[in-house]
Amino acid sequence: MSDEPNYLNQFPKLLNFLKDSLILKIAIIAIIISLLYIPKSLILELIAEREQRSEEVINTIHQKWGGSQSINGPILSIPFESEKGIQYLHLNPEELDIQGQIHPEERKKSIFSTIVYKSEVDYSFTYDLQALKEISPAQKLLFDKAILSFGISDLKGLSRSITLNFDDKQINARPSIPVNNGLKDGFHFPLALDPQQALLNMNTNLQFNGSQQLSFTPNGRKTIVQLQSSWPHPGFEGKYLPDSYEISDHGFDSHWEIHDLQRNFISSWRDHEQSMSAEHCTVRLIQINGSYSQVHRLVKYTLLFLCFTFAAIFICERLSQQVIHPLQYILFGFASLMFYVLLLSISEHISFMYAYLIASCTSTLMISFYSLSILSNWKNSLSIALTTGALYAYLYGTIQLEDYALLMGSIGLIITLAVVMYFTRDLKSYKRAEIEA
Repeated sequence: MSDEPNYLNQFPKLLNFLKDSLILKIAIIAIIISLLYIPKSLILELIAEREQRSEEVINTIHQKWGGSQSINGPILSIPFESEKGIQYLHLNPEELDIQGQIHPEERKKSIFSTIVYKSEVDYSFTYDLQALKEISPAQKLLFDKAILSFGISDLKGLSRSITLNFDDKQINARPSIPVNNGLKDGFHFPLALDPQQALLNMNTNLQFNGSQQLSFTPNGRKTIVQLQSSWPHPGFEGKYLPDSYEISDHGFDSHWEIHDLQRNFISSWRDHEQSMSAEHCTVRLIQINGSYSQVHRLVKYTLLFLCFTFAAIFICERLSQQVIHPLQYILFGFASLMFYVLLLSISEHISFMYAYLIASCTSTLMISFYSLSILSNWKNSLSIALTTGALYAYLYGTIQLEDYALLMGSIGLIITLAVVMYFTRDLKSYKRAEIEA
């Protein structure tokens, strides 16, 4: 009889050791999680592709309806004779009062939608011709050939003809900006002014279409801007923030008051001396929590979700003294990743909240029923289902509360880690006895 060791008899023991090795199983799970980052990157590419497609469609809608609107002016331009020929003296108003209403509307193309608006803005403004005596000799000014100009960033958004109410007369607007006053695109009114008239009081009403945001240049020595809308999610931007505003579920009401000491541009200038300043009062109509950005934020939590889902499955595996094959862990991972694909596709058709509910319930049911078929223990499967459902609920709350996302994330991680540590404190006592050869 040979004294050489029987390696064939040792092979079953080696297999049992590999099956029961805690370190080896954890290492395999870690490798599986790392491999699942490959489909995760594909999901991120899918999100980027759908978001780009959405932006292309939305930009098409904006181009046809009217883009972000920026209203500049009014600027009064009075020609005068000089050694260089005819030049213009340009004036900003003494007082400028802007009262605007923004009416948001939803426009759809295919499965994509965006918010656009119709706006109605009343302009009332005053010019002081007495101030011209300090700038240029009055006898050289050609008052009968004056021009009043308005600039608008997207002319196709204008929805009707425009008239200026001045000196008991109505003057129709004409296209383009015929003088070099710093404005690019817009319209103008030809005026025949009376040099003996000290104050010029004028008003006009603008109606135009736009999208995303609306801006005004506060070019009066004293400018008052008041904007109202039924849109409940405004974003105030530009150099000047409103002095006061009210925001509710029924819309917003905002008020600006700006005087000349706050501005970086002068009230009068000649040709080529100044371009129109880019200082604006701006309000943006914000579309809260776009589905693509929310799904993208959720994908960032993939590692957290996979780690704690696999931890719950691993604990139930050890408690039930069952053996879950690495391939089955991979299928658990794919079920978790399909949540993002399902959420992305459904949220393009219904609200994000309902899409999240459907996708999370589907993923939770898949994972829980699959674990039940493997572990044959409804208590363990229920524990996995509750863990998965709690994670989905926690993630939803985190992405909804952007200002407290870091705080919620930190607290959630500490609590979850404490629970996992509690249930894994006695893993050795659950180790299955080795099978003797």
